[in-house]
Amino acid sequence: LSMMRTRLVANEVLFRKAVSRDLHRYILHTPFDQQQKNWMPPGFEVPATGAMSAKVVADVVEALIAVYFLGGGWSGVLGFADWLGITLATSGPYTLNGKSPPEEIPEGLVGLQQRLGYSFKNP
Repeated sequence: LSMMRTRLVANEVLFRKAVSRDLHRYILHTPFDQQQKNWMPPGFEVPATGAMSAKVVADVVEALIAVYFLGGGWSGVLGFADWLGITLATSGPYTLNGKSPPEEIPEGLVGLQQRLGYSFKNP
């Protein structure tokens, strides 16, 4: 299962799926503000060619998945993933078939929350 997830969310796979649907053509890869044109976060390097990296495209696909989730829930994500050609697993203990995780917080998690002094919002 872990290998399947790794293969699915790998940047290269997301990049190839995005390119197959021409999504990369809609990504603006230039600064919006000319004053910030030369600003870069620490450790960030711009490719010499100025070409958009596969990681940038994959990050945009991940952001779009989040947008579809926020706008349309799991059905939105499934529709977008299907359009991209990504098949998501729809079986398991808490799947997209309408089952919800238990409302009671598992006892082990309660103890962890107490030790951390933090209450998880969506345990």
